[in-house]
Amino acid sequence: MKIKLWAGLALIGLFCLAMPVQAQWQSGNLAVRTNGNVFQSGDQLRVEVTALEQITESFYTQVVYAYNEQVEEKDEDGNVTYKQVERTRKRDSSPVIENLEKYQSLVLDDRFHFGDASAAGWYEVRVSIFQANTKALMTVLRTCLFYQSAGADEQVKNSCELFLRSIKRVNNEMFWTFDGRFKSDARYSVVLLRGNRVVKHLIGSAYAGGPREFNLASAELEGLTGQSYDILVQDHQSGRSSTLAKAAIPSAQ
Repeated sequence: MKIKLWAGLALIGLFCLAMPVQAQWQSGNLAVRTNGNVFQSGDQLRVEVTALEQITESFYTQVVYAYNEQVEEKDEDGNVTYKQVERTRKRDSSPVIENLEKYQSLVLDDRFHFGDASAAGWYEVRVSIFQANTKALMTVLRTCLFYQSAGADEQVKNSCELFLRSIKRVNNEMFWTFDGRFKSDARYSVVLLRGNRVVKHLIGSAYAGGPREFNLASAELEGLTGQSYDILVQDHQSGRSSTLAKAAIPSAQ
């Protein structure tokens, strides 16, 4: 009886220890940050992971780039049809990351270059997070990019659910509106950065005004117009993020 009791208590203890560990990955405490989300031929993409809260567990990552490529097919009669086929480029796993302090960023990959041979259109960066000691997959973080080359159509249907395209208007000093792709039921937070310095981290102040409009409303924005920031938006429910780089915020009228 005592053996069963102690075994049960041990299992409960392990479960309680696992809860905060799991919560780190399920609460959107890690975000993918890039050096922009609209690229042209000759541009270099940099992919980072940024901690929005302290990460106390060791982990490692693997970066995958996914995009669609048009493939020509011929039937037995020689008729030609075209279809979109997903292609992926996978990087080697990163070294083990022991922990991350709040707002600390690490570069995961900076070897992806866009060029004339790159497929036009949408790209999805997938960052898989693995627990270091068990190698278990904990979560997959995602961000969307657009390669703006000849023939690229931004209206093409794809899986991109979060894309911060541009500043649309400054309604007043404490109410900004952006253009892009958004979900009405997402739970967003926004980080304003200059380099790796966090200017503001806004939680509960961002919401979608529609599928193509995103609003940021907070008294903490006062005094921040008329300047440029990297703007990182994170959906804490889906693990999707989007980075608008060097966004110039007009002065409030």
